[in-house]
Amino acid sequence: MGSDEARAYLLERKVEPDIARAARLRVGEGITFPWLDKNGEEMYATSRNLNGTSPKYRHQPGTRPALYAGPGAWEASHVALVEGPFDVLAATAAGWSAFGLMSAELSDRAAAILAGKARVLMALDADEAGRRATAQATAKLLGRVELLEVDMPAGYKDLAEVAEHAEDAAEAVAEVLAAARLVLEPDADDFITGDEAAYDWLVDGVLERGDRAVITGREGAGKSLLLQQVCMQVAAGIHPFTDELQTPVRTALVDCENSARELRRRLRPMRIKAGTRLARRTLFVYSKPEGLDLGGSEEDREWLRSTLRRTQAELLCAGPVYKLTDGNPNDEVDMKPVVAFLDELRCEFGISVIVEAHMTHDGKGRPFGWSGWRRWPEIGLELKESGALTHWRTPRHETPGIPPALQRGGEWPFTVATRARDVLWARILERCEQSLSRPTVRELADGLGVSLGYVQKTIEEHRHEWDSVAHE
Repeated sequence: MGSDEARAYLLERKVEPDIARAARLRVGEGITFPWLDKNGEEMYATSRNLNGTSPKYRHQPGTRPALYAGPGAWEASHVALVEGPFDVLAATAAGWSAFGLMSAELSDRAAAILAGKARVLMALDADEAGRRATAQATAKLLGRVELLEVDMPAGYKDLAEVAEHAEDAAEAVAEVLAAARLVLEPDADDFITGDEAAYDWLVDGVLERGDRAVITGREGAGKSLLLQQVCMQVAAGIHPFTDELQTPVRTALVDCENSARELRRRLRPMRIKAGTRLARRTLFVYSKPEGLDLGGSEEDREWLRSTLRRTQAELLCAGPVYKLTDGNPNDEVDMKPVVAFLDELRCEFGISVIVEAHMTHDGKGRPFGWSGWRRWPEIGLELKESGALTHWRTPRHETPGIPPALQRGGEWPFTVATRARDVLWARILERCEQSLSRPTVRELADGLGVSLGYVQKTIEEHRHEWDSVAHE
């Protein structure tokens, strides 16, 4: 296919020559959309192939800019926000300067650009991804600009489809945009009558999309190994605690402690166990024993951001936390920028984050170092030497998929404890965590609904750990 066929394709998509010239499209074997900066200089490019192969769109290597700007978008005070390049061109022909997300996520950088406008009209795709992007854009822009929203006509996914199927494309798209409604700040009645939000589980009953979790444990408890196992299992579509199959999760494991050699030794048997369930390009592993300085090094920040962009990971697992800064992990000045950057990545990529942390010496399960770690996560778990999983932070939502205890060995390095005394011991530890002082054996028996002798035998099996509870 040559340039003549490419021009014919543009006309078929209702892109008139004057609009193509204004957008500085290049035609050849395909169509190239240049990303222009405020000065009209090309800073990036996206190509649309026309030979029927996949993927249809290819982005050039390097950091992608925040938004694809249509003709006049940088200068205009009123702009439309759409998804793809043909949507941008359709809006342009209808008299609206437009920015294209070119993804289903609105980054903070993109929001900052749009916040500088007087009015933003959201005309995103009529599918689940488009609805999520609209909700995200609303959350980031409402109150900062005059914000409008438009619904696509029934049967149409986006503005490009409206244009393509209309006799007068510009008029048809203009009519759709003219029907935009003002987005108002929801009041109490809107809030109270809204639908009860369903859980958006990334790992069923354990981790929601966007959640932050911190796993702690004493040296040798196996927290690194557990985190590596969780990464392998969720990437393979295996629930880490029930072994039930679920949708695979693209996962990035950034290990800042173990060497590549050690990581390979640990992961190889897990990879064999995952078998054909683990598809290629689903789990990405990075050994960074030298650590990262996410609080102060722009190079390290950009490495992690570009890694998430390349892998399109949905889950980031990293740690230990003291290796995520070159500064003092006890100091708010050094650690707060690390947390802020991880939150920035969550917003930009819509990811969940699990980090591993060493615990304090007081035996409370909380992370060593900056006190803010205790408030930051939705989920804070300690892995005991016995395999018990206790919450050192009250979860912000229910976590029915987290078992009370794990045991070493089985088909995976860790499996859910099924022996009755192991489960009871986990419940005893949880009760101790919830009490201001260590409960007596009688109080435990009464509270847990089991016999006094059964509690005593269980404690004897874990005498060392019980004695350490006494001294916390």
